[in-house]
Amino acid sequence: MTSFGSFAAPSFWLPGNFQTIAPATNWGTQITVNYQGNAAIERDVQSEVASFGKQLGIVTEAVLALAGPLTGALDADADAKEKVVRLATLAARVDAVKARHGAAIETQIREQVQSLAATDRDAADRLLQTLRRELAESADPDDKPV
Repeated sequence: MTSFGSFAAPSFWLPGNFQTIAPATNWGTQITVNYQGNAAIERDVQSEVASFGKQLGIVTEAVLALAGPLTGALDADADAKEKVVRLATLAARVDAVKARHGAAIETQIREQVQSLAATDRDAADRLLQTLRRELAESADPDDKPV
């Protein structure tokens, strides 16, 4: 089945490859996108290599890095400059959302560890030691979440 809001159509009605995107909403809707790719490959790339967000983040970083040295040239092309500014603004907004979510997660984890420590101090210490070790082992600059 292919879903369009509350309407579901059998996939045989619509030709092509479909990919389900499940945005976090309160109303539980999934969006199905028809594209000319191989759904199995796209699914494997997302699960084994990088999510769409991570891929877009890397492309955004590269474009902004390439545009940086061209600041003077962009002053002469208002349209190009506007597009780079829009991309930089979008990237800053994405970073703000990530920071907000990171702060909320940090608060939740702190409260949970404090609760564990109040119940079982040794278990809390073991958990913190395990987390420190795992963080040290996974310190990969390219492995930052997007």
